[in-house]
Amino acid sequence: MKTITHKTILLISPQSWGNMFVSKHHYALELARAGNTVYFLNPPEEKITGRSERIRIVPSEIHDSLFLIRHSLSFPYDIKFHFISLFQKLMRPHIKRVLR
Repeated sequence: MKTITHKTILLISPQSWGNMFVSKHHYALELARAGNTVYFLNPPEEKITGRSERIRIVPSEIHDSLFLIRHSLSFPYDIKFHFISLFQKLMRPHIKRVLR
């Protein structure tokens, strides 16, 4: 079996990084241990902070090559359930900022 090494990997998860690990968390850790740089994208946080704090990349305490991306939206997440087309339109620039 071929091992993925020396890559930069973005994992997108609907579950936040925390004390309770699910498969995505274990997968991220194993990829980092295999020699990759792994960015774990948490779901949006509800609390909207200052403009400069909306997207933060923080090192994990578990492995040097594993980073957590914390972000919050500049609009209410609840519009996803009432105005999906507006939500998708607002998400496009947000996703571009996260990827930068």
